[in-house]
Amino acid sequence: MSEGRPADSERFGPRPFASPPFETALSGALNRRDGDCRVTLFDAPPGFGKTHTLYALHLHARRRGGSTIWIALDDRDRDVARVAGLVREACHQGLAGPDAAGDRKGGRQRTTGRSIATLAAAYGDGLDLFIDNLDLCCDKNLAGFLDQMISFWPAHLRLWLATSRHLDLDYARHGSEGVLRHLRMDQLAFTRDDTDRFLAQRGGPRLTSSDIDGIYGRTRGWPLAVSLVAATCAKQTAPISWTAVFSRLDADISSFLRSQMLSHLDKDVLQFLYRTAHLPEINYDLCRYATRSAWANTYINDLLEKNCYLSAREDDTNRLTFHPLALKAFVEESRKNIDPPLLRDVLGRGADWFRRHERWRDAIECALLAEMGDTVAAFLHEIAPVWVGQSGGLASYIDWVGRAKKIGAVLTLDSEYWYLWALLFSRQTQIAYEQSKLLWTRSLAEGPADRSGAQSEAFRRRFEELRILIAFFQDQTEQADHEARIWLGDQIARDHISVATVACCVAINASINFDFSTARNAISTARNGIVLGNSEYGAAWVAVLSAQIDFFEGDYRQCRDVLRQALARAVDGLGADAAIVQTLRLLLGCCLWETGEPDGAREQLIPALSTVAEHGVSEITFCALAAAIGMWDGGDAPDIVSPDRLEQLVRHYPSPMDIVFRCLLARRLLRLGRTEDALRHARRTGLDLDSDDNREIATHPVFVRELIALTKLDYFLSAGATRKALDLAEGLLATATSQGRRATAVGLEIDIADIAFRQDNPRQALCHMRRAIHLATRGDIRRPFLLRIGAIRSIVASCPEKKWGFANWKEHELFRQICASIRTEDNPQSVVLEKDPGGPTLSETLTPRELALLRLVDAGFSNQQIAESLDITTTTVKWHLSNIFSKLGVDNRTRAAVIFRSMHFI
Repeated sequence: MSEGRPADSERFGPRPFASPPFETALSGALNRRDGDCRVTLFDAPPGFGKTHTLYALHLHARRRGGSTIWIALDDRDRDVARVAGLVREACHQGLAGPDAAGDRKGGRQRTTGRSIATLAAAYGDGLDLFIDNLDLCCDKNLAGFLDQMISFWPAHLRLWLATSRHLDLDYARHGSEGVLRHLRMDQLAFTRDDTDRFLAQRGGPRLTSSDIDGIYGRTRGWPLAVSLVAATCAKQTAPISWTAVFSRLDADISSFLRSQMLSHLDKDVLQFLYRTAHLPEINYDLCRYATRSAWANTYINDLLEKNCYLSAREDDTNRLTFHPLALKAFVEESRKNIDPPLLRDVLGRGADWFRRHERWRDAIECALLAEMGDTVAAFLHEIAPVWVGQSGGLASYIDWVGRAKKIGAVLTLDSEYWYLWALLFSRQTQIAYEQSKLLWTRSLAEGPADRSGAQSEAFRRRFEELRILIAFFQDQTEQADHEARIWLGDQIARDHISVATVACCVAINASINFDFSTARNAISTARNGIVLGNSEYGAAWVAVLSAQIDFFEGDYRQCRDVLRQALARAVDGLGADAAIVQTLRLLLGCCLWETGEPDGAREQLIPALSTVAEHGVSEITFCALAAAIGMWDGGDAPDIVSPDRLEQLVRHYPSPMDIVFRCLLARRLLRLGRTEDALRHARRTGLDLDSDDNREIATHPVFVRELIALTKLDYFLSAGATRKALDLAEGLLATATSQGRRATAVGLEIDIADIAFRQDNPRQALCHMRRAIHLATRGDIRRPFLLRIGAIRSIVASCPEKKWGFANWKEHELFRQICASIRTEDNPQSVVLEKDPGGPTLSETLTPRELALLRLVDAGFSNQQIAESLDITTTTVKWHLSNIFSKLGVDNRTRAAVIFRSMHFI
């Protein structure tokens, strides 16, 4: 404050606060923007911290040593003359000299321009003038007075204004001249970080990140609401019950609005607010139609002028919405003050207005709120094929149907059919199955829709399509495939979307049985149906299933390109939150993982994994599981790729998913050297890795049988059972090669090369490694090499590069990348060992488990003692010793121990 101001004058000094001012992201940014704008206007409803923000800025200006003047209007300052006089009085208390005295002496009001010129001359070194509570001046000339004041305001002075009532200033002119910064409700709201820091400063129980997200999402950063939450939390000594906190919050907000806002509104405006509060938005045409009021425009303008928690929507500035917490209070007050028939009429007319403008979501919401069952049923019947079949609005449609049935709405057969469709593709298969039986019974009871029975036959055909989908989603794939082929062969009563849907079922079943020719023919049929049906949702499904064929074949480059294009189109046409968008991201993440792009893989895969129980098909989820488990580092951190989290995510899938999950986890554990854990998980699915009995395996689908065989192969390799491993690997390789599955063939070629090297046949090992590299270059395949880096290291170290004989530069480049990965892609805690520099250099990496085992060897432990010490089997000890000898280039325990001591690891 300026020197000479009376100390007890509340209007010339900010009132003291109980706690220091809280610096928000906004006030911090304003403090750093010296000189960028002369005038700043805080224009927001009560509770948005305008005074607190001014106070923080005022203290900052004082700490810098600058001159400051604070003016707080009160109920006495209702006309412009009083405000102008108050400004002059406050400013003159900081002035000295005859001009100041003369200006006061005559009592004559000087013009705004001359007064500001005098002020500018007196404060040549700068001044921050703060004027709070401008809304208390009800004079219609206030806006004109402020317009002049802003226009004449000099560049070296700062003017800070705050009002809870919107002022009709010339914002366009002041903004274009760069003079005025106009900050409203959205800018004054706390950021998420502001909310976190504010709650931490106010004490109370420690809040998690998800707690902060929940509070911020509920309050939308409304400072008053955040402060009320903080006050409630600070009193808590036991774990917080958020239900109780937000229940208290709603009550406090309602009380605040009744005293600060609703009691000051004119009766007619208040009644208009109560009638329109239930509408999804506020706009002039809608409100005129829904309320039948010719004064609707005037009432809306009055609500805007009084800053009644209205803000423009980001997607359309002509559409206004209330702050959700304020809106909840308005709705509650509305129920107490508006007759139900009147409210029902407003909502019914609102539903009709939205329907005429083809805004179906809002139309249905209004009809549901009005409990107009017949209207809701008619709307759902009209939109279902497009909303569900083409746009993929599954979750919203399921919600509407559930709410419609609660108010007694009787849906048409078509609406029920699309309800089952939505349930299926939301993975609520059991509910869909039960509902399908009820629907079929109802359809039989209602009889033909016309004398010819054409509509009845069309419904029967569509119902058959639905039952095919149910069988498919319940993983009864053989039955679904058989019925789908029959259905596609019948040309009666089919539409393009249905043809595409059933063809997709055939494509998926053919893909998982590695019949790629049939799969591609089915996808071609599906694609033609989608083009004719003009469905963005269907186009995305066809794209992801087409890419899945490329994925199973191991053509990751093609898969990646298809998915990226489809993802961009789906986000643009359906929105980033659509379920099919998550499915696309899921498979794209898998593809990036296989091509050795872990950062990109995580970016796509991790967000999509959190909703995997609600979207996608089992086969894509299998791929996602493989990638996610591959990302797991073996630790106990509660990451989404940890086995516990993944098991929770996939528990809603049919039974084969558990077998797939256990096998994938067992393979990962084997590669981490945790053989006993791997065996335990395998046994949970009834799989005995030591047994040759394959009778039960034969009952599983083809891809599950292969996964079980690959798990056994990994076990045989880890146990050193090279003969069994070679027989199994050669059989799997022959099958994968004949089916054209390059990625699987690459992994098996490397496994056979590893076996050959262990059997002291480096020439054969080199031959299989060359084949692996040749196949990998065609599909941009990288992951199999990274998974088997230890075996590859030994082979590369034993064979000079000149012996490899690459066919082209692509193969040579891949070999170079593999060599680079030997050091960088292995366990980050691994230790690099090198032979005596006087001889041939052999760079090798021992894992932490191998180092621990080698320490015990050096200490003289036997294999049995090592097994007991490390809680592993003697077979696993022998396998680790074989790997260690290979990496160190020795053939016995004594020489390994000598090298170990020479490298100073003891």
